Amino acid sequence: EPTGNLDRKNAELSLELILKLNQNYSTALIMVTHDMHIAEQLDTIYVLEDGRLQQQ
Repeated sequence: EPTGNLDRKNAELSLELILKLNQNYSTALIMVTHDMHIAEQLDTIYVLEDGRLQQQ
């Protein structure tokens, strides 16, 4: 959870850096977060709810 203990500004900056690295190196990115605001900025979102993994 790369942005878990960061304030909103630093969480956004960290996510921006992570996404730039992901794009520049054409790699897969798997991120775990409880922050849906952060998750909504990603291409594909899976949610684990009641023991079930579902694409959102």
